[in-house]
Amino acid sequence: MKSKVLNIILKTLFILSFVPYAYILYGIIFGKYIYNGVELKGIERLARLFVDSISYYTQGLPIIPAVLTYQMCYIFRKKPKKMFACSFIPTAIIICAALITGIAGTTFITSKVYGADAFLLDIMYGFYVNTRVIPIIPVCVVFQIVFLIINSLKKKKSLEASAAEVIKRSTDTYGEISSDQ
Repeated sequence: MKSKVLNIILKTLFILSFVPYAYILYGIIFGKYIYNGVELKGIERLARLFVDSISYYTQGLPIIPAVLTYQMCYIFRKKPKKMFACSFIPTAIIICAALITGIAGTTFITSKVYGADAFLLDIMYGFYVNTRVIPIIPVCVVFQIVFLIINSLKKKKSLEASAAEVIKRSTDTYGEISSDQ
């Protein structure tokens, strides 16, 4: 009974996790963008809103990394190796958003910053927000460490078992090896 209720809750959260994407797309498609006192139109407006939305929802309020990581972990919950790969999603999103910010530029205090400075600034800010506001990265790192420890212990046990099997086969085939020889 408890597992059915838990599965219903997890599935409901999975379905609800798509709502932020709809909100972001709505803001990109129907939002207004005023740049230097002039309202942008057409593809330029869409491009600016896209860059700003990606930057805000990955760095300012890390909804996209949290939701995307949850969705992938829900899909691959029975496959630990794929979940391990999915635990790197927040870091990849931060790096991609920082690349976009490095190209498009960002405002730091009172001046516009571009290139490597904007990239590094956005990386630092992204990791700060993803560890303080919603602790996505610490949870992923703990999962990665636990996964690696459990995986190494399983490998060690399987190596010991295979070594014991090899020794058993060799003694069955050749008989006991005496120390006299």
